[in-house]
Amino acid sequence: MNDRFPFKTLLICCLIGAIVWGYVISAACQQPYKVTPAKVATWVGFGIAGATWGAREAYHADPTVFEEKWGVDEYSFFGSKAWERQYTGNRYYNAAGGINPHKTEWGNTFRDFWHFSGASSRVLWLGGTFTIGAGKQPLKHKLLDLGIGLVCSSVSGFATYQYLRK
Repeated sequence: MNDRFPFKTLLICCLIGAIVWGYVISAACQQPYKVTPAKVATWVGFGIAGATWGAREAYHADPTVFEEKWGVDEYSFFGSKAWERQYTGNRYYNAAGGINPHKTEWGNTFRDFWHFSGASSRVLWLGGTFTIGAGKQPLKHKLLDLGIGLVCSSVSGFATYQYLRK
């Protein structure tokens, strides 16, 4: 594992955020930037999405990460064999040695952590981006809001990954 890669990504996101912030400050004479509860809620959503994605990346790097960190069962929602929950009887192989049929695709998102974290992160990112884009504010303020959201997402994702992998 290369520990420097996530740090570089975090550094790049912070630099982009600083550049956007500087642009907003320089143009703030025209219309002041305001932090509202809705913006904070959007940034928290970005942070949750980042944390969920960081946990997904940790799970991808080592599927037993939740078993080792939290002591969950390997066939549980967070377990290394959670993918078998997609099959009838929650197991890939049946008692007779054959393969169980795959469950209906509807509900895949809620059967294991891998599918849930991928879907929920994307929904939060898209919802936050739409919320920012639909707001009635100047473009520079929307860019700043998005930059802050991306920093929140990157920092929480990095922190979650580091927590689970160490």
